[in-house]
Amino acid sequence: MRYQADEMLPKFSFPEFDSPFIRQFKEEIPSIVDYIRNSEFDWDGMEKSSLFKTRLERKRRKYDDNQDVDDDWRKDAGEKATRIWEFWRQIVADDFKFPSFSLALRLIGLIQVSSCDVERVFSQLKCVVERIGTTMKEDVLEIRMFAMCNGDLSELLLNALGSQAF
Repeated sequence: MRYQADEMLPKFSFPEFDSPFIRQFKEEIPSIVDYIRNSEFDWDGMEKSSLFKTRLERKRRKYDDNQDVDDDWRKDAGEKATRIWEFWRQIVADDFKFPSFSLALRLIGLIQVSSCDVERVFSQLKCVVERIGTTMKEDVLEIRMFAMCNGDLSELLLNALGSQAF
C-alpha cells in the first residue's frame, strides 16, 4: 500500500504540517531520492555505538567468552536503528537544502513511543491467568486475550462466518 505525504503527515497533528508545508515537502522528494541514491554514506565504517558494545559484552559474558559472538551490526536492531538515524541526521543538519523534509524528520524523530497499549494487554493477561490459572492451553489463552482486548466479537464472527452461524 502506497501512502501520500498529504494523507500521512497530518495524522501526526503537528501545526507545522499544513497544506503549504506538505506541498513543499512533496516538491523536495525527488531531490531527496537523488541525494540518497548518490550518497556515499559509509554504513560499515561507523564506530559501534556504546549501547551496541554493551550488548555485545553482555553476550560474551553470557557465553563465558568460549563462543564467538557475532558482532555484525546488521543483526542488531538497535545498532541498525542508530546507523539509520545517523544517515538521516546528515539531511537534518542540512536545513537549507531540504527544509521541509528536515523539519518533518526532526519532529517525527522527537515523538516518544508509548507503551500504554502493551501494558494494558499484559494487565488483561494477568486477569485471565488469575481467573483461570496457568494450566490453560495456549489457544484458549489466545482466544480469551483476543476477546478481552478487542471487545465484542459477534460482528467479527458474523462477517467471517456469515449470518448462518448465529
